[in-house]
Amino acid sequence: LAPLRGLSLRLLDLTSSAVEDLSPLERAPITVLKIAETPVRDLAPLRGMPLRFLHLYRCKAVGDLAPLEGLPLEHLSIAGSSVTDVSALAGMPLRSLGLGPNTAVTDFLPLRSCTALELLVVGANPPSTGTLGELRKALPKLSLDTRQWTNVCFHDVLPRIMADLWEEPGPHAPPPASREKLPGKLLVSLLKGDFVAARKEAGGDASPQTLAVCAMQDRILESFRRDVGKTGVVKLRKEQIRCRIRGVTGSDVAVHSLLNRGGATVEAKRVVKYSMLSTEEKFSRLGRGEEPEILLMRGLLAVEADRLDVAGKLFARSGTPLGVALAGKLQEGRSRRTEEAAERAARDVLSTVLPSTLPTSREDIIAEIRANCERRSRNLRSPGKASAAPSADTLLSRTRNLRSTRKAFAEYEKKHGEAAAGRRWAKLFREAIDFPIPACNWTVPDVGMEFVWINALKMWVGKYEVTNGEYRAFNKANHSGPYLKYSLDGDRQPVVYVSFGEISAYAEWLTKREREAGRLPKQARYRLPAGREYITYAQCGDDRKYPWGNDWPPITGKAGNLGDTTSPMDSKFDTYTDGHPVTCKVEESRENPWGLFGIGGNVQECCANETEGKQTFEAWRGPDWHLHELPYVQCRSSRADAPEGMAFVGFRLVLSLK
Repeated sequence: LAPLRGLSLRLLDLTSSAVEDLSPLERAPITVLKIAETPVRDLAPLRGMPLRFLHLYRCKAVGDLAPLEGLPLEHLSIAGSSVTDVSALAGMPLRSLGLGPNTAVTDFLPLRSCTALELLVVGANPPSTGTLGELRKALPKLSLDTRQWTNVCFHDVLPRIMADLWEEPGPHAPPPASREKLPGKLLVSLLKGDFVAARKEAGGDASPQTLAVCAMQDRILESFRRDVGKTGVVKLRKEQIRCRIRGVTGSDVAVHSLLNRGGATVEAKRVVKYSMLSTEEKFSRLGRGEEPEILLMRGLLAVEADRLDVAGKLFARSGTPLGVALAGKLQEGRSRRTEEAAERAARDVLSTVLPSTLPTSREDIIAEIRANCERRSRNLRSPGKASAAPSADTLLSRTRNLRSTRKAFAEYEKKHGEAAAGRRWAKLFREAIDFPIPACNWTVPDVGMEFVWINALKMWVGKYEVTNGEYRAFNKANHSGPYLKYSLDGDRQPVVYVSFGEISAYAEWLTKREREAGRLPKQARYRLPAGREYITYAQCGDDRKYPWGNDWPPITGKAGNLGDTTSPMDSKFDTYTDGHPVTCKVEESRENPWGLFGIGGNVQECCANETEGKQTFEAWRGPDWHLHELPYVQCRSSRADAPEGMAFVGFRLVLSLK
């Protein structure tokens, strides 16, 4: 590629070539680059390029995407590469990302900030149900439909990028790039607006274009010279003044301010220094031309106004080596400041969570955070002797402290999670607090299963019945199927057609998984509730007859999903309507006073007896979507003879500490 060095290439296809070294392309204004099926290993020469389309299909030696950080990529294919980490893609304007048969990527969460992402091709290793749920919340247009790959990538994104290139004004096409040296000090001086220093750093080998940019201050002051004798408004950083221009000396503009005093206009001599001018005033005097040097100057003014995204786009639009270099230096500075801010913020968060001297090793920090959380938790569960029991205010304070730790970590990740340092610290924080803390609710990572702390039982109870999506994390082949013409297989519908053996296997799998992840103490486990435990959280501590109270029919909106007038069954409750002919999404099955959904009806729930650490079937409890017999709607009702593996039976898990 050596002969290509210095050319103003916009589009380059190296597919199936023997190219290994991309360094001759460094600082080239390339927008579309295809290097599929090549032995390329190092992407560092692409750093700072205005790339919008990059095809790395079957580049097996490519494993690090860090050089791509901050690029304006809209399409990227890394299928068949060795990439394992996509965190460098965070915040990109990606519309399509192809992973294909690349099964090494497991953490898809950095893609949440790629708000334009429409298509994600993941091949044989899709995101977990929980991760996919988070992605869909952040990316409403997201599709995993591989059939749309060609349409989106090659019939939409690529032609649009090509059209943008051809529609650029012809008279101002950038000249062939020179071999001009662009020292870092020159770039820093320009980005700081220190044009005196920039001219010194440019030296005698600088191109006319670079010298023109270094003379931006002179260009703006020249506009004042042309306005000598004219009256108008000049916008300064802190005010705007109406004045008549008298002349320009050095970097000072002499004016007569026009003041209104007692109805009369009074002139007052004043000197306006260049540094006093507002960015808006400089921009208006610079003009809106599309010449490369004007685009570069407008980019520098955007930096001055702290509009760094706009600056990067203007530098890229200039299509010049100086523009590429400025964009790279700008991104380098932004990345450095972002990383430093993430590091400082992490230390600040830790200092509020850990009052003692901060540990130095990662393992010690995690251990100290967990120990601190557990101490607070024990204070909540073990108040000591009756005479020394803490007040309600003290307990409330401890609970708030415990929750504030998780809240502080969550806010940190939200604010700094796109920085590399932020991702490292956020991962550490998640690992440190991703374990169930008594008196606090708990969500199983990745699976997304939520648990509510029930103080009366001193354990957690599933907020919802286990869903098809959560069960498929264990058994991908599971299919709850339809009932007549109605589907029971939605991701957020409760799993049905499961046997006691399958339910027990799921609980054992989840327990083993969480123990191996270090999130579950050895004595804690996920299991089925006992009958007495079910009755406790169904009655909510007030001995109610039905899950919603003591009255039949229930007040609209208070019950769950029963065999109502919409049921496809011949027998049904003719006086009750909930609008769900079969199972509904677990979030729609009504919440009881203790924060549990579906207790008042959706599916019957499996309960178990406990003998020497082994669970055996006890009964199916609770009402379900096709139940039409009033005695079985009561909190204490059960059906020990009900067949397993039916369309109306499912289960809810609890998490016990022993």
